[in-house]
Amino acid sequence: MTKYVWICLNETIFALGKPASMSSTHPNFPARFAVDGIPLSHSMAHSKEDGEYQPWLRVDLESLKCIWAVKLVNRYADCCWNRTANALITVALSEQEIFYESEKAGNLCGYHGGQLSRYNTTITCITAIKGRFVQVLLNTTTALNLYEIEVHGV
Repeated sequence: MTKYVWICLNETIFALGKPASMSSTHPNFPARFAVDGIPLSHSMAHSKEDGEYQPWLRVDLESLKCIWAVKLVNRYADCCWNRTANALITVALSEQEIFYESEKAGNLCGYHGGQLSRYNTTITCITAIKGRFVQVLLNTTTALNLYEIEVHGV
């Protein structure tokens, strides 16, 4: 039996500059700030309410990609970095296939239970997954506030 080892020589970060949306949006911090390449407090994506149940951020990669990891650059320069917890990453071919729970194993990239790092956390997919839409959902009641989301793949 032949074993294959895949080596990713040309890793790409797909989310930069792509369309993004959120479950709700703070007027000064739209979803597009999470994909602008500027990891600073004046350019973060922030949901509207502090007490929102399962806030999410979604990126449209605009074409099918093979995704193996998602890096979340957390809010770190001021307050509130500890809000970002229980991050569930899903990947789908269409927006209709994005699930808010992990009931569809084929849709699940990965999960980080508990609080994310103050600076950044990379969630490696359980297995490489093909999709166009990538969503990070905080499986808690809080505000979602991220400096950047990076989608890694080949």
